[in-house]
Amino acid sequence: MFGQLGNTFGDNFYPVLHQYYRENKLAFGPDNERMQNFALNVSRITGYNMQPYFEQWGFDISAAVKAEISQLAPLPEAIWLNDKETNKQLPMRLIDTVSLNDHGIQVNLTDYQTDVFKDEQLILKKNGQVISKLVNKEPIESMLTNNVWETIEMLKPTDVITIEQQNKNGTFK
Repeated sequence: MFGQLGNTFGDNFYPVLHQYYRENKLAFGPDNERMQNFALNVSRITGYNMQPYFEQWGFDISAAVKAEISQLAPLPEAIWLNDKETNKQLPMRLIDTVSLNDHGIQVNLTDYQTDVFKDEQLILKKNGQVISKLVNKEPIESMLTNNVWETIEMLKPTDVITIEQQNKNGTFK
């Protein structure tokens, strides 16, 4: 189980997870509480609802944890099937929040000591057209200040805004 997580989310997964536990001063209680916290915190740092993964490994996920992680992106792959022959990799969560207004887009980025942006591209699109990029955390046709990536762009309520994350393993929305 632990090896699959490292293989799926890459070399940065465990340093980021450990940092998250340290910074949030997470308590360690009885085994069941630790299991619930682990499932919740892995979901938080990856940005995916990890319920199916942990249930495949025999975790009984509590209703409270299910409710909290239900708003996260669903797992796009059955990563519990990863082995030496099959290794589906997914990107780590790079975005905390996105704010839109009529004159621009602000993206609050994750803030980890480990460089999760290495070899990663974020591509901001408006109505399917690229309007800015963030490559290895370097802005192109945009600005980056205090971990906030900002693009000045006139927006209408009908505009469709998407952010793609690209790395050597593919493109993820």
